[in-house]
Amino acid sequence: MNDVTESPTPELTLIVTAHNRADIIEDTLESLANQDWADGTWDVVLVDNDSTDATPEILQRWAAKMPVAARVIAATEQHNLSYSRNVGAAATPAPSIAFLDDDDVIGAGYVAAIGNALRTSALVGPRHEHSLLNDASSARFRGNFQTTELGEVFGAPMVSGGGFACQRSLWTELDGQCEATGYGGEDVEFSLRANLIGVEPAFVEDAIYHVRLRGGMRSTFRQGRLFSLARVRLYREFGERFDQRPDSLTRLLRNWAGMILRLPSVRRPGPRLVWVWQLGRRVGHLHGSIATRTWYP
Repeated sequence: MNDVTESPTPELTLIVTAHNRADIIEDTLESLANQDWADGTWDVVLVDNDSTDATPEILQRWAAKMPVAARVIAATEQHNLSYSRNVGAAATPAPSIAFLDDDDVIGAGYVAAIGNALRTSALVGPRHEHSLLNDASSARFRGNFQTTELGEVFGAPMVSGGGFACQRSLWTELDGQCEATGYGGEDVEFSLRANLIGVEPAFVEDAIYHVRLRGGMRSTFRQGRLFSLARVRLYREFGERFDQRPDSLTRLLRNWAGMILRLPSVRRPGPRLVWVWQLGRRVGHLHGSIATRTWYP
């Protein structure tokens, strides 16, 4: 494809960040190649974050299949999602930017819906959907975040995970994403900083973003733990400004007691994943509290 007339400055750039996803990234790229935006201009930047598998070759091959101008750039200094996104954003002058993770898929009309929303809102998030890329049990028991509205952290609305998109002016004002926040906290940290300057994100219901949940006990536990490590770091930076307080010792003990009481449910796959996820979150909070000397268990 790629035989369209290139705009020197498209209205929107869709940025895909990828690291060693040769096994599944073609699903992501195919969903992007099937997009159309009749009354807007857009292009694509594919960021290879120092992959060691066939990901770079796949990105190059699919760049030629995109319905708009597309190019592959390298980000080799860190293995870090925020770093990769910052590199991708720096490679385009577009007044709006949107991100697509390398293991997810976007629905028909996604680019148009996000692009139109960014004409009036500085920060937007899509509607997450969990059935397409996950087994029924995982989708039922874990697929409930950002499906009908944006979630909140510290009482503030946020754009979470895949589908993060914003106007260039806000990205520049906040100096992009913080590379020190850590996995699972990138978009939350940005949303909190946006909130502090009076910017509230908008939920784009007709932009469907198919999320691929982590599969397996180990991956689920690890993701939950890393998310909570990032949350402790966010609390250390933003907790006081958003009038947050850690759980009391009594509530902490009750939470752990509840985990023990729910142990019989782990015999079923769905509840087992939820339990392992929650265990990872609780361990991550304790780990983060010790590592940062910030009590937020």
